[in-house]
Amino acid sequence: MAPELATAFRMYGPTESWVRRIVEWYETRWGIEEFFRGLRSGMHIEDRRLRTADALKQCLVFDAVTAWKVFSRARMRSTHRTPRWRGC
Repeated sequence: MAPELATAFRMYGPTESWVRRIVEWYETRWGIEEFFRGLRSGMHIEDRRLRTADALKQCLVFDAVTAWKVFSRARMRSTHRTPRWRGC
């Protein structure tokens, strides 16, 4: 936990707005992790052996756009899913 967050938690306790903010940060971080996971595993970017900076730039532009499209579609599917279990 970042020092600022630990201090705020000790001083104010887990208020609703504080908890919402932490969840928003975590969701953002998780999205970034998922994007780079797709870039590494889906696009196999680590397997590329590029010899020039221009080749790397062109490859990253194409792969980043493709990975983002795959990531956004997967995210849309997961957010528009209706839950199977319905609580009481």
